[in-house]
Amino acid sequence: MDKKKRIFLVTAALLSFAFIITGCAELEKMLVRKKKSEPVKPLINVESTERPYAQLYKEHFIYWKGWHGETLKDLNGNPKRLQNDLREEKRHLTYLEKYLQPEKKEIVRSYVKEFDEIASQIQRESLYAAQANRGIIERQLESLGLRISNSLSYKDMKNFLLPTPIPFNLSEYEGEEPEVLPPAVKVSSAPADNLNK
Repeated sequence: MDKKKRIFLVTAALLSFAFIITGCAELEKMLVRKKKSEPVKPLINVESTERPYAQLYKEHFIYWKGWHGETLKDLNGNPKRLQNDLREEKRHLTYLEKYLQPEKKEIVRSYVKEFDEIASQIQRESLYAAQANRGIIERQLESLGLRISNSLSYKDMKNFLLPTPIPFNLSEYEGEEPEVLPPAVKVSSAPADNLNK
């Protein structure tokens, strides 16, 4: 019995040594309980996410130009892609209106109305419409694109953009309602006595 006991102990020691060296991660995963972790709280950016209207106008104008080019390119191609191009082109064209003063918004509205008419013509066309109709629609789209590019470019509209609103949390403010100054106006921190000298 002593010999069998020794063989058993040596074998058990060798096996345990082999498990220790090679590791038994799968066995450990099955036997060890995992601690429940607390859910991660989302981080909230406290800074203002409002970007200057000039920058947003430029971006939407560039996106409109890109989608207009895609619309012209896909006019004789895939109808689903063409529908997506039309939708995105109209979306970015209507965003331009948001950043303009009221007298210039009418120009954008007229272009959107004209674009809607052309888009409805495209939607009425069947998948295998005559190329003559597509040629007319393509010329209308090119003409509209040129007029929009010439009249709504940032260079022409930069003086007609609305000022970017200043975010202000009134719940943290106690007292009279503050006067919000435009971003270009800086308030001097010098006392009034120094200004008269």
